[in-house]
Amino acid sequence: MKHNAAIIVAAGSGTRIGGDIPKQYLPLRGQAMLALSYQAFLEHTEIQQIIVVIGEGQEEIARQSLTGMEIPHFVIGGATRQESVAAGLAALSSGADVANVLIHDAARPGLDAEVIDRLLAALDSYAGAVPALPVVDSLARGSAVMAETVDRQDLWRIQTPQAFHSAVIAKAHAEWDSSREATDDARMVAALGFQIALVKGDEALAKYTFAEDFEGDDAAIGRSMRVGSGYDVHRLAEGEELWLCGVKIDHSHGLAGHSDADVAIHALVDAILGAAALGDIGDHFPPSDPQWR
Repeated sequence: MKHNAAIIVAAGSGTRIGGDIPKQYLPLRGQAMLALSYQAFLEHTEIQQIIVVIGEGQEEIARQSLTGMEIPHFVIGGATRQESVAAGLAALSSGADVANVLIHDAARPGLDAEVIDRLLAALDSYAGAVPALPVVDSLARGSAVMAETVDRQDLWRIQTPQAFHSAVIAKAHAEWDSSREATDDARMVAALGFQIALVKGDEALAKYTFAEDFEGDDAAIGRSMRVGSGYDVHRLAEGEELWLCGVKIDHSHGLAGHSDADVAIHALVDAILGAAALGDIGDHFPPSDPQWR
């Protein structure tokens, strides 16, 4: 049965951001940037397969970034975006069964379901589709001084994800002249003579490139304060030990649970993990695992 797949390109080093951590793994709105795009695809009912292309040596940080989520298929990318996308395409299981492929940059974390819906709908009539926004600023050519103005009519800002029929994007990568730099996948498909549909994009899909792009966000680079919240609930039961904040309290009833059922400590741990974007206590100490009893 034909299905739709998504490839998230997260193999870059993010050197323009600065720091030791590639930008796709930096915290944003309480999660790693990569996790935001991954979650958008994971929750969409029309996306059945997700490939995440990462850089060499990034396996551990990529897994940590997606703590608490279903772990995807990780693929090691190449030195260029084109090579990384090609690696993702090669990893698609049962390639003949993949109807459409959406290719998305992890540095664009503001993906929502409506953009995905518009792209998939456009593929009913076109071999490819991209989200786009009109250019609203005045444009000019020149170096030190303005030489001439440029008519902005019919000019668009192209975003990702970019969506294609599977066979078409595979052919585009297979036949592309490797000596030419491909700025994006839409250009490669258009070079084969296929029409690319423009669908309504989203300002939230802006690309994070520089450190200042994070300014004003609730998880900006360098911010020292992060906030998490947690709660826990256990029932009172006769004959159980009652532990609160690590202190055993003498009482006829205690809190029933898999471990010590210390609701205060458990809520605190959940808050700490939440602030660190590392899931919750159940992810790290599942009640199904007897070693934590």
